[in-house]
Amino acid sequence: MTPSASTRRRNPTLFPHYAGATATDGQAETGTEAALQAACEQWLEYRGYWRRSQKGIEAGVPPLGRFAHIHQTRGNPLFLDLLITANDGRWLDVELKTGTGRVAKHQLALIAECPHSRKLVRGYAEFKKTVLEWENRPIPF
Repeated sequence: MTPSASTRRRNPTLFPHYAGATATDGQAETGTEAALQAACEQWLEYRGYWRRSQKGIEAGVPPLGRFAHIHQTRGNPLFLDLLITANDGRWLDVELKTGTGRVAKHQLALIAECPHSRKLVRGYAEFKKTVLEWENRPIPF
């Protein structure tokens, strides 16, 4: 029997061989943007990022940082889909798209303003690669 995602998340030492794997990995590459976003958020939780919420903030300091899924960003030129903040002060703003998803002009302009901290990511594998590269990049200050 495969343990549920919430059981694996609450007990990472009991299920190390599941770390980073999600039930939606395949769906994230071929499915909807919502499936991609869910898989990316779940992977961030496995990495040690906590959701930026009142409950998460009250729980203390996360191992690596926090993330926030920005809801209702359609047509809003100020926000991309996912904001990740590291405990050392760095941030990564990600626009998640499936392989066929269309990118709006204002999203491309926002990403071009700050290419080191804003990224357009197409697919789950590219998201993981982008986050790992960002984590390993030296702090610019």
